[in-house]
Amino acid sequence: MPSPCSSGFHRLKVMIQYTNVSQLQSIVGADIHYIRD
Repeated sequence: MPSPCSSGFHRLKVMIQYTNVSQLQSIVGADIHYIRD
């Protein structure tokens, strides 16, 4: 039975991972745009 604390921590980790992925995609997209330009 998961405690609310571990559940919130898991949600925080997921949010951090999603943020890192979105930032990585934006950085890669910017690099690709720069190469094409």
